[in-house]
Amino acid sequence: MHLVQGDVQLFLEGLKFSPECITELSTLLCTDQMYVNIPKHLKMKPGIASLAWRIDVSLSQTNITSENPSDQRKKEILYHNTYVILILELTDGQTQTFRLSIPKFQELRFVIANALKTMIVLEKRKCMRKE
Repeated sequence: MHLVQGDVQLFLEGLKFSPECITELSTLLCTDQMYVNIPKHLKMKPGIASLAWRIDVSLSQTNITSENPSDQRKKEILYHNTYVILILELTDGQTQTFRLSIPKFQELRFVIANALKTMIVLEKRKCMRKE
């Protein structure tokens, strides 16, 4: 990782850091020696090798069967008792499983979309490119 000090300073100015802080941080971040003693597992976090998902409606179906609701109430039950199951296989061999309500799944989608948008913007900046 090699950062150009002028680009880092410009980036930090855009984040409204004080001039003293910009000088100190850019000097620190642009010193290759800083990265030498960082353990490898801290330099690279595991990535996502694969993602699988499914919709779990079992609780919804059970509640609908036992309650015999109106059509409007069926929609409410389906919305509140339906879950998205995400299964992530990581590059280090681990498997992580998450159970999310539909509102939480939508929130996750929104956060990921914003993160990707931010990453695209940052990748276009000169200070974030490897040399």
